[in-house]
Amino acid sequence: MTFKKLLWYNTTTMSMMDDYVSVREACRRINVHEETVRRLVRSGILKADKIGNQWFIKKEELSLFSSTYNPKTGKRKRLL
Repeated sequence: MTFKKLLWYNTTTMSMMDDYVSVREACRRINVHEETVRRLVRSGILKADKIGNQWFIKKEELSLFSSTYNPKTGKRKRLL
């Protein structure tokens, strides 16, 4: 791959990743353990994309999830 193509690939990939957060960043934002976030992703409760060996969560999806998740009880709040 030439340098020009590699540079284009990296800038395109990085701009696409601006909409995502890693598991580590997600756990900091919703104040739970990393393994809790991974368990939520594996169970399908929290939607995420696996890229390579890592899970990445869309920022929008995380904000929607965190608005209904109660980290103390481990259960989602019910909407009225």
